[in-house]
Amino acid sequence: MRNFYPAFRWIPVFWGVLFSLNAQVPAEKNGKWGYVDSSGQALIDYQYNFALPFSEGLAAVRSENRRRWGYINHSGHIVIGFQYYLAGEFYNSYAIVAKYKKGDLLYGLINRKGKEVMPLQYRFMQWSTHNLIWADKSDNGFVSKYQCFTDSGTLAFKGTYHSHGHFYNGLCPVQNREELFGYIDLNGQLKIAYQYEEAGDFKEGYAVVMKDGKRFLIDSTGKEYNEMTYHEVREFKEGLARVRIGKKYGFINRENVLVIPLVYDLAWFFSEGLAPVKKNGKWGYINKNNETVIPFEYEEAFLFRNGIAQVKKFKYGIIDSNNNVLIDFKYHNLDDQFLHGMLIAELNGKKGALDRNGKVVIPFKYYEVKPYKRNWAKVRYHHYWGKVDTEGNEYFEEPPIPPRKEIRRFAHGLNIVEYNGMEGLTDKQGREITPIKYFRISDLSDLSGESNPKRFSVRLDGLFGMIDQRGKELTPIKYHRINRFFGNTATVLIDDKIGLINARGEELIPLGKYERIIALYQEKMAVPIEGKWAVIDTSDNVLIPPLYDQIGYQYLFDRKSRLLKVKLAGKYGLLSYEGDTIVPLLYDKILDYIPSPHLFQVEKEGLFGFVDFHGQELIKGKNEYYLGVEETDDFESLSQKHSFVRECGQNKKIGQAEAIELAKKAGLMKVDERHDAEFDLSAVQLNYQEHCAWQITARANTYSDLGKCPGQLYDFVISHRVVIDSQSGEILDKEFKEDCIRVYGP
Repeated sequence: MRNFYPAFRWIPVFWGVLFSLNAQVPAEKNGKWGYVDSSGQALIDYQYNFALPFSEGLAAVRSENRRRWGYINHSGHIVIGFQYYLAGEFYNSYAIVAKYKKGDLLYGLINRKGKEVMPLQYRFMQWSTHNLIWADKSDNGFVSKYQCFTDSGTLAFKGTYHSHGHFYNGLCPVQNREELFGYIDLNGQLKIAYQYEEAGDFKEGYAVVMKDGKRFLIDSTGKEYNEMTYHEVREFKEGLARVRIGKKYGFINRENVLVIPLVYDLAWFFSEGLAPVKKNGKWGYINKNNETVIPFEYEEAFLFRNGIAQVKKFKYGIIDSNNNVLIDFKYHNLDDQFLHGMLIAELNGKKGALDRNGKVVIPFKYYEVKPYKRNWAKVRYHHYWGKVDTEGNEYFEEPPIPPRKEIRRFAHGLNIVEYNGMEGLTDKQGREITPIKYFRISDLSDLSGESNPKRFSVRLDGLFGMIDQRGKELTPIKYHRINRFFGNTATVLIDDKIGLINARGEELIPLGKYERIIALYQEKMAVPIEGKWAVIDTSDNVLIPPLYDQIGYQYLFDRKSRLLKVKLAGKYGLLSYEGDTIVPLLYDKILDYIPSPHLFQVEKEGLFGFVDFHGQELIKGKNEYYLGVEETDDFESLSQKHSFVRECGQNKKIGQAEAIELAKKAGLMKVDERHDAEFDLSAVQLNYQEHCAWQITARANTYSDLGKCPGQLYDFVISHRVVIDSQSGEILDKEFKEDCIRVYGP
């Protein structure tokens, strides 16, 4: 292998485009960006803070001093000045750009001369299908108002929407102000009525929608399929759609016929006529007639692409559609497809590349390898970047650093060191604890805080074992996974079989006896026995018989203080770790625990109340109002929230003003000039970081009249707990009284 070390360093960024003979490609040198040709020769000097590829004769570049974007031509001349905070590539002679105006980032559309075709007044803008643009012109950014425009900036049709998808099969999902989805055509005409809680784009003639909490398919006429019988329906691929009931998967055709029965534990989509499916813990491939084409013998399986698929049998390899092994199972990681004739792979912590016959075309010596673009691949050795041609010749700025021992991590007072892709342990003085022979060493520290077993998992040839801080191997390297300790025990897996080991590596519960093991606390585990959940100890003794549909835990004071949270016939209750009933199984939800006077907040039949440690209902859910805050999934700032009122057990989303009025009527809050709204002393008010956004919620006020509530109630003011007298509202906790007065006034 020959080595060349040119006088400059260049880093091509390909952006998904191929080299051509006269291509100008963005490249970096000494932290600045310019443009080079396919040989690496600089065409436009390295002078920009960042640079994008050329599109339609122009390229967006960011200036070094002002950090603003502008556009240059192929000669490097500035065509559109540096003025934008964001700038996109040109498409059909137009580009989306954005500027800050009075603190708001606003988007618009410009042509190739820099003229604003759509003024910079939109809060968001994106290209869609059919050369259309969706733009949001909301007044405050809280409630979106999307409109659809042509690529020349004219309004495509009238209509304003809260959310949108994209046009496929001539239809696009849009959301109205009542937060229901329907479908419009390219003229903006409503073709399928607003009725869905969720709606996806049409794929192969069908779209997945959700109504009344259930997902199903519709066609372009709005006809509903599947009769809402499936728990999950995915989009069509190659004429079939994946469906699920419970934990079993199958496939339906476009006539809504279940052509592949619900017998698989997992399933992906069809690709090139085959679908990877999982059954009895192993993966294989079926065709559209549900015939097993490739047997169930793999730990993992991926989609076929260009006649090959990646599968795992202890390690990763490549097979064809006849299950012929093209690349042996000896790699720790593989890309899922060949790009430009090569497949990037990982072996013993280093990356290289293979051809379709498994021949090494780039040796396994690099920290990173990027796919070939024309005749070059980008590679990194330590912090040196260079390139490798198709014959394996390297081009670096200077010879790469030879392998050396480096400290990667610290754990339990020891160093995890790496050398040439392998790891070992040394003490603080650098003395060897273990040889550098493992592919990976990980800390197995206790997650519960109960104990502190100083243990490490070690990985070699795709399998895991456990060592102590002296480097002694406590278990054979045979497991497919070792989880972190919870107390003095850890779960281990081989295939889908789970077992339990202690800190000495001894198997307390043999692999495969239970389908699942959930660590609880005090060396106890929840396990399923004949379809119900029980609690066992580390000696496999049954402490609580298998009676429950679900067993978890409920935190009390801290992570070490817990009760068992159990579920049976849809109702929740609390048990002690000895199995004694603390709160009977009567409630739809068990929510917060209030440290004093030791109350649990519960919900039953849509109303909220409190029970004590004896299960007695001290405060029943007789309230008319429950105020809170619900955050949206896609909010840009923490101030974008919807207030809601729980009214007679029903959630009703309302505006902030209406919420304030209802709260005032219920006697739960007051308003002053300092904040939009403040609850009385029994409320919560939190300031999130630097945002001027207030979360307002009434926790203890799940009843309309505080004066009728017995005892004392805890709640929060800023980050402090405060005890108030429920009769008079007087602050009883003197330590935080000054904080309360400072925040709320005397």
